[in-house]
Formats: sequence, structure tokens, C-alpha cells
Amino acid sequence: GNSGQVTIGWVNGNKYYRGRIDHVSVTGSAKTACQILNDATLTAYYPFDTSGSYLDYSMNILHGVANSLITLTGRVNQGYSFQNTLSY
Repeated sequence: GNSGQVTIGWVNGNKYYRGRIDHVSVTGSAKTACQILNDATLTAYYPFDTSGSYLDYSMNILHGVANSLITLTGRVNQGYSFQNTLSY
């Protein structure tokens, strides 16, 4: 639908959900089965082709840190080059 009331934690139209909800996200469009699977199972997602590539773009928000590496052009989009044995 385009508009209407949304109730979070409502089961079968007549019972409240008895449990805990850790994270709620509202999207502007329906998600594909692949997107739903990624949201449910993905631990972290660091796209190397963005300016904030140490930021986790998954639902878990596990931001990273890096040491002694540079961003360079990869086979597809960008990649990382680890500069020495202490790089991470």
C-alpha cells in the first residue's frame, strides 16, 4: 500500500508479540528475497567502492579500522592494497 498505520509487534491480527525486537528498519520499497536473506544472515558488508569503505553497510553496523593500506582501482570498482606485514 501507499499509506496507512503500521503496528510493530502485532501477531495474527489479535495478539501482541511477546519477545524482544533488536532492530527495525523501514524501506521505501519491497525487498527481494536476496535482500531479505542478506539482512538476516550477513555479519558485515564493507563495499570497497564507496568513500567510507571502513563503514559497515550491513544491519549490524560493525565499523572497521585499517592500518597501512591504500585504496586502488580493482578488477571491479575499488580494492585495497596492504602495504606491509603489519597491515590490517
